[in-house]
Amino acid sequence: MNRALIAAVFALSAMAVHGTGQSAATSKSACGSETAESRVKDAPNAMTFFEKLRKVVERNDRNAVAEMVHFPLRVNGKYRVANRKEFLRMYDRVFDAKVRQAIKQQRTECIFGNWQGFMAGNGDVWFEYTLKDPNFKVIAVNNDSWRASAIGN
Repeated sequence: MNRALIAAVFALSAMAVHGTGQSAATSKSACGSETAESRVKDAPNAMTFFEKLRKVVERNDRNAVAEMVHFPLRVNGKYRVANRKEFLRMYDRVFDAKVRQAIKQQRTECIFGNWQGFMAGNGDVWFEYTLKDPNFKVIAVNNDSWRASAIGN
């Protein structure tokens, strides 16, 4: 599927109207996930970012992945990886097999987005842009192999 078609499908699914005649707060896509209408305009850039992330993760290009991460990185909602050096040292804990598999299996056109950002898998990886940096970056990872002793807090 080309990106224009994906964006069109995304936009059309986002314009669905509930039986009440009011615009939906969210819209159900053919993927079974709901993406907030407010995020539809960001979806093409999110999909482009995700495709690049998938390629560098599949190649195990850790340096390229690190370039796509916002620091400090939130892991499992509790721990943070402070910087690039720490991320590269802990890469296998942060991007564990579960996270890499979620990235590999995620259909690009089925990425979910809401006010918190865009996610792949079942929230395994979250990515977003900021006012300071208009480029998407990985902002959070939820994995199975993180240990409290990894950072010491």
